[in-house]
Amino acid sequence: MPFSREAVDYVGGIVESAGLRDMAPSERANWIFSYLKGFDYGVREAVLSRTRFRYPHQIEHQMTCGELGVYAYMLAQSAGLNPQLFRFTDFQGMPTDHLSIDIDVGRREFFDPLWSTRGPARYGIGKVRTRGDYGRALTFKGVELMDEDDVDDFIRYLNSDDGILDYLSSRQK
Repeated sequence: MPFSREAVDYVGGIVESAGLRDMAPSERANWIFSYLKGFDYGVREAVLSRTRFRYPHQIEHQMTCGELGVYAYMLAQSAGLNPQLFRFTDFQGMPTDHLSIDIDVGRREFFDPLWSTRGPARYGIGKVRTRGDYGRALTFKGVELMDEDDVDDFIRYLNSDDGILDYLSSRQK
């Protein structure tokens, strides 16, 4: 099942009100990057809303990396940047569960406002290498390309009782 109509309409309204479709692709990407950097990272809002994972129209001031990945994907999709959404399970040799995107601004660019990372990436079998803020090399492994159906199923699962317990138990080892 693709994203909810409410979430798509909400994100489309943001793109429309910012006039992103009238901008060059790199300007659209700059605007989206800056917009998403305006949110805080955290789980307090999600916990208070009694959900593990929220769609953009449910987020007020803070979000998790997964929520940010989906929000970035939806904004970039609505703005015509042909995004791809990736799920990573290893970052710099540490277990993680992280969502990031890449976009098309005339060339493919890795795009992750949480890690202050935007730029060219090298894609290998099961990994992505790019440069983060201050030019440091970043390596993400355990890469899974996700489509909208995968993401929607993933969000539904994480918000289920089994998904919440699964997520918590995997992080408490």
